[in-house]
Amino acid sequence: MIVFFRLGLSDSTNISLAGLALADIGVSLTMLCYGALNNPLVFRTASALDAVDAVRYIVLGTSHILFSRIAGLLTAFISLERFLCVTWPLHIKSIVTTQRTIFVMLSVYVFMVASNIPTWLVNRIGQRLNQRLNVTTVGLISSPNAEVLDNVTITISVTVQMTSFAIVAVSTACMINSLRKVAE
Repeated sequence: MIVFFRLGLSDSTNISLAGLALADIGVSLTMLCYGALNNPLVFRTASALDAVDAVRYIVLGTSHILFSRIAGLLTAFISLERFLCVTWPLHIKSIVTTQRTIFVMLSVYVFMVASNIPTWLVNRIGQRLNQRLNVTTVGLISSPNAEVLDNVTITISVTVQMTSFAIVAVSTACMINSLRKVAE
């Protein structure tokens, strides 16, 4: 991120790559914390495990998926931008402007955060009865409609990931085809 700020965010490519770098930092940090909480030496009591499982799901798991889907969409946008650079090199600066790039970056972040809001609303961390141990512990509490709203979030997430993959594959194939035509 420091490199992109030093280069300046006046170029659409730098803005795209800075947005992707921010998403990648989010992916890395959530996995780092998730790995630390998965360490068997960290928590050994059952009551702590319930709380850790809740934190892993609500805070880290959903955030990791959020950032990875954002990274997928931004990679698709960058791939499409590269395809346009090869296909219409003289028109790319008028097609992909800094304002449009900022709009796309913000739209991707806002859309993906909005798609995760249902999961965050129906699941919370609080006191609940652990029936196995017959004690009250801090853990994940889901509302009655949690499964339905979680399925909506999962459907959006999977659709976004598959669409991102398809855009990257198609734009890369088209770019290779364009480069072959230019080489002939």
